[in-house]
Amino acid sequence: MLDTADASRRRGTTVSVAHLFYNAPARLKFMRGPRSEWRAIIDAVTSVALTRRDVRLTLHHDGKRVMALPPASSLRARLAALWGGTYAERFLEVEDVSGSTRVSGLVERPADVGIAGRRVFISVNGRAVRDAGIVRAAETAFKSTIPAGVRPTLFLDVQVAADAVDVNVHPAKAEVRFRDRWPVERAVEAAVRRALGTIGAGAVIGRPPIPFPAAPRDAFTPVDVETLHREPAAPDGLFAATNADSAEPARSADRGLEDAEPIPPLVQLRRTYLMFEGDGGVVLIDQHSAHERVLYEAFMGALTRGEAPAQHLMFPITLHLGPAEAEAFEQNRAAFEQLGFEIEGFGGHTL
Repeated sequence: MLDTADASRRRGTTVSVAHLFYNAPARLKFMRGPRSEWRAIIDAVTSVALTRRDVRLTLHHDGKRVMALPPASSLRARLAALWGGTYAERFLEVEDVSGSTRVSGLVERPADVGIAGRRVFISVNGRAVRDAGIVRAAETAFKSTIPAGVRPTLFLDVQVAADAVDVNVHPAKAEVRFRDRWPVERAVEAAVRRALGTIGAGAVIGRPPIPFPAAPRDAFTPVDVETLHREPAAPDGLFAATNADSAEPARSADRGLEDAEPIPPLVQLRRTYLMFEGDGGVVLIDQHSAHERVLYEAFMGALTRGEAPAQHLMFPITLHLGPAEAEAFEQNRAAFEQLGFEIEGFGGHTL
């Protein structure tokens, strides 16, 4: 502090932080890279935005404004400002009171689970925390509505009596300890289950169903596998290994057709595996994995030749990205263009 003086300004408080590691240079060596620290800043500001919706927030980075959030009247409005209106409409309102526990927020509609990346935000008495028990209770309510292994997006706030929770169990206040956890988790599960039971939780007419692989059936069917060897291996280039030792196995595996041994007649096992006899005995090949490898080699060959397939859409897709997603896109824009995507910015974080 060099000087203190009165200054005229608008109502409010300004806090400036500079030379953060002046007295602790050793801590600077333990910091992560600039990108990792920037993502941590975005996460921290997003957390404040979700808990304090009455506050206007702006975030600048390298002279550019990356976030401008006006005060929001609801959590849904805040989500729309952060990730777009289409994203915000995918959620169901949660509002329930059980004893002294009040649960509010938004949970993903079952028909929309798995469409986009999963986000989980939990707050207790207005404080953002990490709590696996609350998340597990909310996911339990989804058990009969979504496939196993799929996890929904959650934005939940739990209000309990101040003397029923200890907020000083973690150095960063990122975790809490409930005096009696069971009633809280039961209240969360009941609140989410009640929200999923509303009319709005139903699937929207016209939405394509999420594809699930059909169960294999017992069958032994002769199959022609010549199509598995029609595409040549992709040439070295774009993703070629720089280490000669690590690249050696790949060169030995990518032999031409003239070096391949004759394949005896095959049979198809359970519509999934191809079985044939080799010098060392019986060999099983997963035909789906083999087909994926053929497509991969064809695609990599076209990509290396600069002929990545692309198809123009009659109606281009508009994407609204969050600050972290927008930064990741800018860092990988050239890779997207090389893959055949034509992407233009529409202002802000909209593509």
